[in-house]
Amino acid sequence: MGIEKIINKASFYWAAFCERDRALVEEAIGKPWQDDLDVARDRTMALQSLGRHDHRFWERDPLTRENCGACVLNGYVPRGEPRNQPPNYAGWARVFVQTGKGVKRKWLLEELSRTDNAVYLAALLRDIATHGVRLV
Repeated sequence: MGIEKIINKASFYWAAFCERDRALVEEAIGKPWQDDLDVARDRTMALQSLGRHDHRFWERDPLTRENCGACVLNGYVPRGEPRNQPPNYAGWARVFVQTGKGVKRKWLLEELSRTDNAVYLAALLRDIATHGVRLV
């Protein structure tokens, strides 16, 4: 499924939002990036999220790695947890899109179908429009 179809599928879910949330999303989507510096800044921060571990290299016990954003974003899954679910990290989809990291199609569609945070959805769609998305 191409990015256009993903965005169209997400727009289908907008109809389920109440008028206040939908207006908020449309307002956020309508605002383009201010300039290339914003795009570069967001990409740099996302790359730092992937590479900056919250622990020392030798501290690799499961609880430490489970609480480290970089470990979770790079694929660490605690023992006993299902491996076919998206990372347990708030905003993981935006980090993946901004850095060009491959996103599983199923995970992205699930993220785009969420109706609990219209502003996050708007930001994610704006990131997809700005950076593109690499589906795996």
